[in-house]
Amino acid sequence: MRKTFFKLATVLLCTSATMFVSCVDGYDDDPQFASDVRNTQLVSPDLDKSCFATINTTNGEMVQMTWPLVRGAGGYLVNVAIQSGDVTTPVITDSIVDGVSVTFTKLEDTKYLTSVKALGNQKYNNSDAVEAKSFVFSTMVEGVSIPVGTDVAEFINGYIASNKATLDEALASDPNNYEIAFEMEAGQEYTLNAPVDFGLYPTTFRSSDKVKRATLKVGENGYITTQSGLKVKFINFDCTNMPKSMGLITLGAEPDASISTEALGYKALGANQDGFVIERPVVIQECWVKNLPATLLYGNAKPWSLRDLRVVDCIIQAANATNTTPWINLTGSSNGLIQKITIQNSTFYNTELNEKEQYFIRYSNSSNAQPRKIFGNTQNFLEYTLKKSSFIRTNPKKDFANNMPNTQNGKALWISVTDCVFFDVYRLYQLLQSQWIKTTTNNFMSNSPACTPHSTDYGPSGRTDQYGNFYTVKDDVQEFNDSDLKPLDFSQPNGGLSLKPVGLAAAANAGDPRWY
Repeated sequence: MRKTFFKLATVLLCTSATMFVSCVDGYDDDPQFASDVRNTQLVSPDLDKSCFATINTTNGEMVQMTWPLVRGAGGYLVNVAIQSGDVTTPVITDSIVDGVSVTFTKLEDTKYLTSVKALGNQKYNNSDAVEAKSFVFSTMVEGVSIPVGTDVAEFINGYIASNKATLDEALASDPNNYEIAFEMEAGQEYTLNAPVDFGLYPTTFRSSDKVKRATLKVGENGYITTQSGLKVKFINFDCTNMPKSMGLITLGAEPDASISTEALGYKALGANQDGFVIERPVVIQECWVKNLPATLLYGNAKPWSLRDLRVVDCIIQAANATNTTPWINLTGSSNGLIQKITIQNSTFYNTELNEKEQYFIRYSNSSNAQPRKIFGNTQNFLEYTLKKSSFIRTNPKKDFANNMPNTQNGKALWISVTDCVFFDVYRLYQLLQSQWIKTTTNNFMSNSPACTPHSTDYGPSGRTDQYGNFYTVKDDVQEFNDSDLKPLDFSQPNGGLSLKPVGLAAAANAGDPRWY
């Protein structure tokens, strides 16, 4: 009876799981698996990281989980669940597998709680194992753990200095894929009292858990600096005491010659600027930033360009009424730009009405911000995407963007702004330059009595995208009140905020989806 049930359960598992799951079956009938184990209580197979491999299939990347054969077993009871904080989400539940392998969909930055229990076999009079063996498999890059109670800059800078030769060798052996990760313990509080410098090492800097984020208190001399790809994930940043002269992420003060436009070969492709390029993405993902006094990303007044900047699933809260520094700031040098920008499912807001001239994004020179001048003729494009995000008092008195390129073939410049909410934001059209290929759908703009939006930004007399859509729809209802714009509270869900708009934007589900 059990053998028949194994076969049926295997078919159901392979065809009806919520996430795509497949399995290897059929060994029970194969003579090579005939066992001399009889009259025995079985022991479940041990699991470790060697039991997991990534495979490519027509359904995308999958995890193949394989365990050692238990001779005399009639099958295995398998469970797989996504573990996030205190919540587990089933992937495979109490499934009987006639085989030694299953596969399931691979998700980025995810921990899977897995278990396998050996089941008995009536044919050989073998009984079930007393317990399952478990293992937590993570798709996160394996990280160096930062001890609780240490200053992050002191620990990381010391680690890099002590292991420089090893890190350099690893980077040189696989420059396109090598990455180091540093990990703060979930739910713990850390300090950053000096610049933490990741240098030329591609780095992930994160909490050990996506839900129970660590909190990093940034001191008066603290910020993050890099000259390479950087992924900052699952961290609560308290920037109350952070220096106003720097950005939370500040690009290196002395750019390395190895990443100049000359050394990277871009001048040979037609570039004409002496600049420096960070090739790998700079990513801020699932982070909360509290009381940002000035800039999120700062080019340090050097000719830095980024290939790819992403801010995804974040809440970025500023607290300033007088700051004039842009949120994304590549000013102070002869050139510099970002080739691809993605802002998605995020909220940027200021708790105060800034009466000064603060841009959201600003480059130094519109002419030298042309991609051809940095990346050469074969990489002559820009691609910007703002999607399902909320911009609330980010720049009430000054242009949304400044020194954007607008002098080359429009087919090289794409921008998409969709499903976004803008409140107390001035001159959005300075981001949506005339020579760009523009897509602007389902965006909404409103304002408080203290601010006056520019009529160019909304219908019925404003500018339109390539399809005839106005940049935004003007809502006469004030979407947010001062009382809504509180500082983040890390102890509360969604930071203690409720920033769902109240007018037309709400009916269209525009803005950061976390508020719905």
